[in-house]
Amino acid sequence: MTELLLSTLAPCQAYLNTGGAPKGDPAYDPSSIYNPDLHRIIPYLLLVSVLGVFMLTQLRKLMIVDWRLPFPSGTASGVMLTSFHTPAGEASAMRKVRLLSYTGIGSLLFSFIKWLVWGSNYECGFGVWPTFGFKALEYTWNFDWQHNYVGAGMICPHIVNWSMLLGAILSNGIMWPLMAKKEGDWYPSDLKPHDFKGLFGYKVFLTIAILMGEGMYMVLRVLASTSRDGVRRLREVRAAKRQALPRYRAGIPSEAGGPVHINGDGVLESDRDVDPKGSDAGGTVHTSLLEKEDDAEHLMEFRETSEERHLRTEVFLRETIPWWMAPAGYGSLAVLSTIFIPMIYPPVKWYYVLVAYVITPLFALPNSYGTGLTDWDNCSMYGKLALFIFAAWAGASGNGIIVGLGICGVVFAATSSAAGLMSDFRTAYICLAAPRAMFVAQLIGQLMGAILTPLTFMIYYLTGQVNVPDGPYPAPFSTIYRGMAKIGTEGFSALPRYCGALMLAFFVGGMLICLVRDLLPKKYGRLVPSPMAMGLPFYIGAASAIDFWMGSIIMHIWEFINKESALELGSTVGAGLLVGDGLWSIP
Repeated sequence: MTELLLSTLAPCQAYLNTGGAPKGDPAYDPSSIYNPDLHRIIPYLLLVSVLGVFMLTQLRKLMIVDWRLPFPSGTASGVMLTSFHTPAGEASAMRKVRLLSYTGIGSLLFSFIKWLVWGSNYECGFGVWPTFGFKALEYTWNFDWQHNYVGAGMICPHIVNWSMLLGAILSNGIMWPLMAKKEGDWYPSDLKPHDFKGLFGYKVFLTIAILMGEGMYMVLRVLASTSRDGVRRLREVRAAKRQALPRYRAGIPSEAGGPVHINGDGVLESDRDVDPKGSDAGGTVHTSLLEKEDDAEHLMEFRETSEERHLRTEVFLRETIPWWMAPAGYGSLAVLSTIFIPMIYPPVKWYYVLVAYVITPLFALPNSYGTGLTDWDNCSMYGKLALFIFAAWAGASGNGIIVGLGICGVVFAATSSAAGLMSDFRTAYICLAAPRAMFVAQLIGQLMGAILTPLTFMIYYLTGQVNVPDGPYPAPFSTIYRGMAKIGTEGFSALPRYCGALMLAFFVGGMLICLVRDLLPKKYGRLVPSPMAMGLPFYIGAASAIDFWMGSIIMHIWEFINKESALELGSTVGAGLLVGDGLWSIP
């Protein structure tokens, strides 16, 4: 939320940092400056912060049950909470609690040690350990001892971690070193590290392209699956009417936990006595809520036993969220935002807001999917893409800088909160908690954050040192986002040479890899890398990919020594590493 706040306010200091004329100068442009006044930022955040909560709510079964995405942070929270209560008994519970405590405390202490040896500018210590030499370190090839990412790698599927390593080799091992030699030819020399006219522009936009490639493929796949399922159900209903036989409505669980039938008189009936294997008293097996065990294998499957999966799926699908709540909430916010955001920031016209609300779900689905795979929220990537597009649309004459920043906030907040809600649903799935309770809690939390975050931010802002270069609160994202919006007003021609062609190639390539993965038999398809996981190291660097890969290596060795122990305790150890490092971030 803080990054969103800093990137969309367009304060005066960011204007000066990007070459704007100071006040009193004839070239001073007050129309492109909006300082963070509470009467602007609180209403703005109230409108956009809860947007994502309504966006993907109805896809929770698809992501949590059907695709079985791991959501490592959500898994870590769930494992930590359920460690105190396990069906295996008190001894197993205490074993997990002790293991979680040991790894969490160890992770916390090691974070403290890393902090002790860090320099004032973070240019020494474990984070810049030259694992493969100083030349490789220039392209982030080192093990930076980020044990929270190692823990996430222990929870993520192996194919995701190996895909990230492959992406790191392709980008930081091959592409960026070669492109660095094109300085002065493909892009100007002597640019700042985060200048989008240089190598940083390739990193950002090629990452967006490959993420959007797999994301768009998943959107098309969902639409095709939904259409096919709708046609199938329509045929079943028509066949039942013709034959005057009781018919079955798939996917609608009753409050008692069993599936719902409709008899010939149109009366709802439910199977109340369902055994743990999904059979009723008469021995009929219902496979609408649960996949058959033979078909339960998935290319991106997380680790859990079949018994755990059955119980969690049954509980997770038992309670429903009214279908009308998502479109009603999203539609109401769209109407309110279209009316009030132009009042808050006049250059952001109503039609910009309306278009943003139409296209944002196309960003939210792939972002949530990617977060589920890698635990890396790429909302900033999609926000930057929207910023560039809308700034180019408005142009310099339409105050495109403010337009781009304002719409960036909408996309940023929506995609982030949607991914956060799915991660919370993953926690609810593991803890056997009610999805409806998670939905309400997320909604309340987002509304509270929209009020408390600006108030907290103002404590720092009133010092006059926020976003001041070399000051105590440099807030670099504010300058970076404004600089990108400034470039956006010049259009795609401001990007470095061949960036547009490479974006198209990576977008198509991401879709083709997904298509090949789905067309191949499962035993071969599971070996095809994930484009979204490959794309992350293009932006975040090779060090984080190595951390994830190390988590996978630990699990490979553990599974070789004792597979049952690795299956039972691997997620607990990974959760401990995540929790310990997360606790250190508080002080």
